[in-house]
Amino acid sequence: MDPESATPPNPYGAYTAAEALGGIAAPLLAAAAVTLLGLVLQIEADLRWPSLSLLLLGAATVLMLRVVQCNARARGYAVTPGDALAWYPDADDPQRRQAVFRELERHRAAWRYWIGSARRQYNLGVLLLLLGTMVLLVPAEATALTPVRWLAIGVLGLGCAAEALAILLGWWRPLRLTRWWLVEPGRPWHARWPAALARRVAPPDPPVPPPPSAGGAPGA
Repeated sequence: MDPESATPPNPYGAYTAAEALGGIAAPLLAAAAVTLLGLVLQIEADLRWPSLSLLLLGAATVLMLRVVQCNARARGYAVTPGDALAWYPDADDPQRRQAVFRELERHRAAWRYWIGSARRQYNLGVLLLLLGTMVLLVPAEATALTPVRWLAIGVLGLGCAAEALAILLGWWRPLRLTRWWLVEPGRPWHARWPAALARRVAPPDPPVPPPPSAGGAPGA
């Protein structure tokens, strides 16, 4: 294996983004879910479905803690070539570099496995947290369902629908709905709105612009 053939993470900030997901966002959401669990236990007599809310929030807590664990496993494999070669005094030796880059490829595969698991559980945990909060807002007495309460429940319901759609698009993203050119203004509205909705809910990675032609100005 040619040492120069080792591929960088795509995007370059993938390690940092994964750390923000599993090291910052997931612990905060787990703490929020635990706080809501305590709130439900205190006011369960005033709620329509306290047990369902406890179930959803408890499942969300477990998933967020699982995200933290998967992220911790992935961090052990998030190694750059410079970090790996710094361990060896003979880092300039071609055989040593080949061996290190072979290890890095295996590390990259393991990192993708753990981060993929963390992302799936994170998305599902967010969905359950939103559902649990929405159920929490439903009072035991129908007379307490004021217009503002209905609006709050509706907003959370829209959030649940958007998160569920984002999960489906992330797992089984249809190619027709993710091509950026399908949302060009020149296309009929009935051909543009599904793709526009998919872009809003689960934005795809932007396309890589083609290199400028030889002798031409950039962006020409």
